[in-house]
Amino acid sequence: MKKTHLIFFTFILSIFLVGLQFGSCRFNVEIDDNFSYVIGNATLNATLGSNTFQVSGINIENTNIEETGVFYVTVKDILPSAVVFTYRSGEHEVYSNVQNNTIDSIVKSSNLYVFSLFERFANSWSNWESFYQLGYDLLFSPTFVPFIDIGQSTWDFIEGYAVSFNNHFSTITSTEAGDYYMDYKGVTRDGVFLAEWFVEMNEMRTFNENEINVTGISQYRLAIQQSTGVILGSRYEGSCSGEYNGEIVDFFASICIEDVQYNMPSFELSQNSSISPIFIISSAVSIFVGTVITAKRRK
Repeated sequence: MKKTHLIFFTFILSIFLVGLQFGSCRFNVEIDDNFSYVIGNATLNATLGSNTFQVSGINIENTNIEETGVFYVTVKDILPSAVVFTYRSGEHEVYSNVQNNTIDSIVKSSNLYVFSLFERFANSWSNWESFYQLGYDLLFSPTFVPFIDIGQSTWDFIEGYAVSFNNHFSTITSTEAGDYYMDYKGVTRDGVFLAEWFVEMNEMRTFNENEINVTGISQYRLAIQQSTGVILGSRYEGSCSGEYNGEIVDFFASICIEDVQYNMPSFELSQNSSISPIFIISSAVSIFVGTVITAKRRK
């Protein structure tokens, strides 16, 4: 596999990873608070040309914690704009932190996660295969944090992000960054705010001498205890497939982490609920690419 630099997803991520200016933050946790989480599932399947990779579980301090395993979060310190805490499983412990604008970066990164995975592996397969060898590293996985700032700017961002996302892509052409469309749903149930995003992607163009013909979907859901900002569960699932420079692309990522006493709800949004031009295009391209790949495999 020739190492190439895919900047089409980097371009997109750079746009949406620019932090917002948050007002006063509010963390409603205390030092020595403890939380327990179970890994409902954590799977990554990746194929790019002749390279294939499969892994499951999460990584805490270079140790694989398998699916159905439990890990613990303990608050260590509370700063004016951040909370310091640890992830722990058995004797393995690692420090991390949540800042007042963490919800900004986690939502933006998670909604494009499988597409950024494709970019990483295409840029340097061996390095990223090694990085994920022990599962999703909790320090770098964008889909989960144990709690967030519950200041008003957090809720404003969550409710307005899909509109900003779609407005941006309505102002640029597909030759600049491909076609993307986001659907969103937010609802409160028994003091728990459930936020869900669904993204459809279509990259069918030539970019920096790279032939790209890839479509995909990405779905992300958060369950947030409104009074504390504690994340009771996060669920992610994304896939993309097609061809890149004439080679097969097939990526699937699935992660579900939930409080041991909480049952994270399934996704509610679907392609049928976000009727958009890209859905029609993506469906047609997927069928065409699948036919081409099948024909090549039969030769």
